[in-house]
Amino acid sequence: MTTTPALQCKLTPAQLSSVISAELFHQKDHPSEISQAFVGHERAKEALDFGLSMSAVGFNVFAMGEHGIGRQTLIKQLLTDLAKKQATPVEWCYINNFDESHSPLKLYVNPGDGKQLLSRMNKFIDELLDLFPEIFDNPGYQRQKAAIDREFNKKYDEAISEVEATALKNEVVLYEDDGEIGFSPLVAGKPLNDKEFADLNEPKRAEFYTLLAKLEELLSEKLIELPLWKRISSDKLRKLKHETAAQSIQPFLHELEHEFASNVGVLKYLAKVKAHVVDAVLELLVDESSDAGNDKDLRKLMVERFLPNLLVTRKINEGAPVIYEQNPTFQNLFGHVDFGSFQGSTYTSYRLIRPGALHKANGGYILLEADKLLTQPLVWARLKLALKSQQITIENPHSEYAQPGVFSLQPEKIPLKVKVILLGDPEIYYTLQDYDQEFTELFRVLADFDRHLEKSQSNLNDYANLIRQRAHRNHYPEVTDEAILELVKYALR
Repeated sequence: MTTTPALQCKLTPAQLSSVISAELFHQKDHPSEISQAFVGHERAKEALDFGLSMSAVGFNVFAMGEHGIGRQTLIKQLLTDLAKKQATPVEWCYINNFDESHSPLKLYVNPGDGKQLLSRMNKFIDELLDLFPEIFDNPGYQRQKAAIDREFNKKYDEAISEVEATALKNEVVLYEDDGEIGFSPLVAGKPLNDKEFADLNEPKRAEFYTLLAKLEELLSEKLIELPLWKRISSDKLRKLKHETAAQSIQPFLHELEHEFASNVGVLKYLAKVKAHVVDAVLELLVDESSDAGNDKDLRKLMVERFLPNLLVTRKINEGAPVIYEQNPTFQNLFGHVDFGSFQGSTYTSYRLIRPGALHKANGGYILLEADKLLTQPLVWARLKLALKSQQITIENPHSEYAQPGVFSLQPEKIPLKVKVILLGDPEIYYTLQDYDQEFTELFRVLADFDRHLEKSQSNLNDYANLIRQRAHRNHYPEVTDEAILELVKYALR
């Protein structure tokens, strides 16, 4: 057996480093003009392209790799470029469910229409406040109201006149005092007061009591339908008020329907408003017994009933959303319902529903870190349910532990179309793969990011461009070719 002399195994410093010239990194274009490249990680890029192109349920992506290799930056870069080319998703609102207030209804509007709808509904509420109750001072309404009152008074007066005529024939006068009808005997054409009546002899008083009983019986008989007359009169007045209010509101609703004629969802919502707004106006803005207070309080009450709750706004032609949720708690991910306080008691409404990251990413992409996601109670199970059912549910995860009788909302579920990209290390991926069958059904695409890049000319150029772009974005001084060479040498170690 021969041994190699030690001196023959010694390497020179030049043999331990790459011989690269700074001229390789020379770039004539300005950093702002250089298109950003996906540096290395070819296998991961191919997997991402495949997963993001599949629209079927279950083709979400698990981006596997160690921290610090640039997964998040590279994926955001890829998603941003892809999302710009896609259609902008619709905006979602919650509206009042007039029939069941604890179950708010969903409403979608075209991108950019949400703010316009809110603006127009606010204007509509202001128009109602200007219109009522002054609309009932209209001469036409007052004439119809007077006619209804006359009809009732005519029936009442005819009944009273008939009783009064019978009373006078029997020398008894009928009188009304504070809305009550009474009888008094006539002596020499004059009604007797209490003292004079007491001075009458017993036969006379007995005769009067008998006559009084007959007259009261006749009065009751003639006025037996008085409650019916009152009800008919009240119904006619109520109908007149309702019709007058409806006719006054109709032009404003027609204008709203014309503005949103292309949105079927908004038209359905306006139909619900039309069915309930007249009753609300008569209850809040016209009813004198209402203790709602000043115009500011009245406006707030109208807003609480009719103004949609716009969850997320979109800009026309901005493309699909790309959301990174760095703190995926239950509320941050799925949204929640706030509670307010009034006079020492709590309350909630559809206008206190708050969106989560899934609402913001709906129609696009969401990035989540697996380790943070899995440490949050109930979040992993509910996320899988949302992806399988393709619906976002806003609920209190601990509602079963709430005190009995606590009022809570059950908002209608919103359709969910989102591509989830989970960022995690190999240990998390293989643990989920071994112990969670639903994981492999929902995250069928693995994008495995390399720890090392091949030392090819294209990768070296892309790395140099990445450095220049980062420096330009952060307003650093210009990076020279020699500086990039030193950074490349360090990276090659």
